Amino acid sequence: MRRALVAALVVALSVVAHAQTRYGASVYVQTAAPTDTSLVVGSFWYDTQNSVLRLLTALPSTWTTIGWSTGGFTTGDIIFTASACRTGFTEVSALNGRMVRGTVAANMNVGQTGGADAVTPTFTGNAVTSSAVSAGTPAGTNSAPALTMNSYTPTGVNGTASFTPAGTNAAITAGTPAGTNGASATSGNCAATSIAAGTGATTACKATAPNLTVSAQTFTGSALATHTHTFTGSSGTVPAETFTGQAATLTGTVAAPTFTGSALATHAHATTATGTISAVDTRAAFLYLIACQKN
Repeated sequence: MRRALVAALVVALSVVAHAQTRYGASVYVQTAAPTDTSLVVGSFWYDTQNSVLRLLTALPSTWTTIGWSTGGFTTGDIIFTASACRTGFTEVSALNGRMVRGTVAANMNVGQTGGADAVTPTFTGNAVTSSAVSAGTPAGTNSAPALTMNSYTPTGVNGTASFTPAGTNAAITAGTPAGTNGASATSGNCAATSIAAGTGATTACKATAPNLTVSAQTFTGSALATHTHTFTGSSGTVPAETFTGQAATLTGTVAAPTFTGSALATHAHATTATGTISAVDTRAAFLYLIACQKN
């Protein structure tokens, strides 16, 4: 249709030119504007770089674009435009909302799709909540603390404690035994005074071997009874001894006990992560354009 429009426009211009001034009808097909010295107003130039038809309307190089040409495109070619697709092109619905990713024919994947607007990451790592695990009981013993200190002997003496109670013991009478002493009995060769000394009798008190035995008297009665004495006066307290001299100053350290045995065994904690991971939009900044494919 547009080619017909362009042809009709060329014919119309030719008619107008013929009625007034005759112009040449040279046609140039190239990428750059013609610079031929034989150019005349009315010459045509098909711009192959932009696929448009231009008309020389004034010398030396005033080219006016005629219509919107679709020349140079073959079926299946896709162009992008900021307006509706021109006649002879159809919108490519497969590109609606999608990015274009380049490829080569050897990949044999033209027309295939992939990817997503949003990606949900997969969490890999350590969780944040730990379950409770029994600490266990260490098996072993603590050594006794070791005391390390200096050796010191105080120099000086302790005073002598002295105490004398003030008072007297009551006087108690010894009492009088109640009873009698038995009579003394005498025996021996001199016991009888009636025997003359020196006689030949066997009981005579001989001068050569005199003897006389008097037995001890035996007391019969009540001896002195048991008694007590009463102290009258002031009792007291024996004072503490007073130390006079140089006391000892002890210094040292107590070593920390050493644990010997099996401490808490290695154990694991089970962890559970809580929360959600939001989807991430991975698309770069973009511009919306309409994809049009040549029919």
